[in-house]
Amino acid sequence: MSSSISSSDGAVHPRSLRNEWKVVLSLVVAFMVTEVGLRLFERNLSVDIAHIRCAPVVATQIGEHEGTFDVLVLGNSSARAGIAPELLKKKLEQAGCQGVVVHFFYPDGGNIGAWRWAWRRYFAPPLKQPNMIMICGSKSHFDDAKVDPVNSANYFVAARDMGSFALQEIHSTEGRIEFFLAGISVSYASRPRVQRRFMDMIMPFNRQVLFEMAETATRKAAADGRIRRDDGSNRLIALLDDLRVAQNSTFVVALPSFESYEVSDTRISAIQNAGAHWIDLRAVAGLHREHFYDKAHVNHEGAVKVTAALADALSNKVTKVLP
Repeated sequence: MSSSISSSDGAVHPRSLRNEWKVVLSLVVAFMVTEVGLRLFERNLSVDIAHIRCAPVVATQIGEHEGTFDVLVLGNSSARAGIAPELLKKKLEQAGCQGVVVHFFYPDGGNIGAWRWAWRRYFAPPLKQPNMIMICGSKSHFDDAKVDPVNSANYFVAARDMGSFALQEIHSTEGRIEFFLAGISVSYASRPRVQRRFMDMIMPFNRQVLFEMAETATRKAAADGRIRRDDGSNRLIALLDDLRVAQNSTFVVALPSFESYEVSDTRISAIQNAGAHWIDLRAVAGLHREHFYDKAHVNHEGAVKVTAALADALSNKVTKVLP
């Protein structure tokens, strides 16, 4: 055996150990450079990340000025597309609210699993509370579906809640390891978004194709009876309980969807028993399929109709939440 690699008794040569340490050190340096770089430029990865990272700023703007009526909307892209803030402001002021300011937290793909923990992280007391909170979603957004541990750790769960989240929401060792890694490393948590950004550069329509493939697979599985929605409301009830303790006036809003969907009487009763108001906008007068620019989002004309219907539904309840 060559003496440059090992001695005659099989011991590793010092030169080989030095080379191994160089490799390890190079990997550590590369990881640290990536970590620092992503922490500095993470918001450039997507508009959605920039929006989530601005949540602490949004929270400080609630109650910033005396005499305002602050409304916080927790939702996702459906709320972003479907609620016109200036029109909602105008309608609420006509209903008797003065100095209405509408604040949004609507991460892409947001659902009750994200909203529950994000409210605790960004908006809960001792911060000043809004006069009204609207939790807006459609179809499965209120269901107790499986959570994404990586997204949750990086964007929605506060450090103080990480232990509770890991115990309540994750039921595998692998998932908990992913969760804690994402909580301490932005580069680890950002891998899916970096991959999507890279794929967008080389295959501009890959997301649309993947979405259509996933939709087709979901429909086929449902037709075969191999898919079951976890439509429990435990997370929704937990969030409503938190909001009731914080003495928030809360409205749960079912937004319209391109495809009709059902909401169980059990869920509506749970919402009302938690002290929140239920607003059903699944069927908005004058809103038709041509007002949707895709299967989840309305266009501007559709947003005007949805916002007007929302304001009308609020008008007979808003006196209960006037300061």
